[in-house]
Amino acid sequence: MQRDFNQHHRFYIITLGCKANQYESAAIGLHLERQGYMPASSAREATICIVNTCAVTQTSEAQSRQLIRRMLRENRHGTVIVTGCYAQAAPDDIANLSEHIHVLGNVEKDEIAAWIARIDDSNVQIIRQVSDISRQSVFATPACSVFRARTRALLKIQDGCNSRCSYCIVPSVRGPSRSLPPEEVARRIEDLISAGYWEIILTGIHLGSYGLDLSPRFTLGELLRYIVPLCTSPPVRIRLSSVEPNELTDELMEVIAGNTHVICPHLHIPLQSGDDDMLRAMRRPYTAEGFEKIIERVAHEISDVNIGLDVIVGFPGETNRRFENTQALIRRHNIGYLHVFPFSRRQGTPAANFSDQIPAPVKKQRVQILRTLGAQKKQAFMTTQLGKEQFALIERSRQSHPGIFFGTTRNYIPVRVASTASCIGREVKVKITKVCNGVAEATIV
Repeated sequence: MQRDFNQHHRFYIITLGCKANQYESAAIGLHLERQGYMPASSAREATICIVNTCAVTQTSEAQSRQLIRRMLRENRHGTVIVTGCYAQAAPDDIANLSEHIHVLGNVEKDEIAAWIARIDDSNVQIIRQVSDISRQSVFATPACSVFRARTRALLKIQDGCNSRCSYCIVPSVRGPSRSLPPEEVARRIEDLISAGYWEIILTGIHLGSYGLDLSPRFTLGELLRYIVPLCTSPPVRIRLSSVEPNELTDELMEVIAGNTHVICPHLHIPLQSGDDDMLRAMRRPYTAEGFEKIIERVAHEISDVNIGLDVIVGFPGETNRRFENTQALIRRHNIGYLHVFPFSRRQGTPAANFSDQIPAPVKKQRVQILRTLGAQKKQAFMTTQLGKEQFALIERSRQSHPGIFFGTTRNYIPVRVASTASCIGREVKVKITKVCNGVAEATIV
């Protein structure tokens, strides 16, 4: 299908999935703008639509297909490019949706502007290029210093994963672990600080493995020590997106505990299950008891830390007793919130062929039980913060609540305060006075 690409190219990007995907889409958009393309406010206004897909669950794949079909309907005369993890995992399935779709894998995503230039060529029909990502050994995601409609910036510093959890397709669609060298991390942080961001979220596919592929090796704890001095004047806070429990080393906890003026006292830690039989079946490298010791130490050493957990519900073989073990572990600890996911039977993973698959109604019921528990734990943790003073980054307001602004504390508590528009995008000191429906009311000190 030939396209007439002359002038006034307008692009529209839609993104599913993780913070790494969000960062990559922002980087694509910034690079396209620097090449002279203009962002469009909708698919209908665009000459190029890019769908950055996710494949971590069957639901995310279904959502990806739904969005691709929507782009095809809304942009009948433009160019539709599908990239991301679903494109990497199932390019033929995407190609079968329409003969007018260009498919680019995760390797090609990093150079998508160059591929668009090839599509620009009137001699090119349809491009379908998905490289073998298992051969990738160098971090290649370009820098991005602009995040539209965001007061917090993302910084992807790691890609890929060397773990082989039995339920997870990520290693096959993201490739081996690879890291952005610390000097380049520092340069990108300085660019984000110059752009005016007050918070930078370090993200990756397997963040805790940062630097293990570099020569010489450089750990996540070492990286934090390296960048803390960059973030003191002007003051900028650093947040970690997610760290595996077995990667919360003495060094990492020490550097967080000693630098909470820069590193946010907030850790998102994947639990997945509180039962040892389930953890073994999942190929998780810790026991329930070991996990509890880790989070007990985190809570003891890092003042006011907010600990969030990922939990998978309905994994094959999860009996009522095993599910109750997970609930009991969560109840025993001062957990700030839960992210609960029903097990997704992903083809290409060992767990897809396990016996004792859990019926969908049982999974749905257990998800609801844990989400209710998560809401209770969130309320309880936020209640412990009553009367305390925290620093909150004010991010937005709502037209329905004039004079009321919403933000997030360093330890990841959502707050609302009465103020003026001048506070948006700034960190202010607040005192938490009330907790209601998952939001803390606060006053500016």
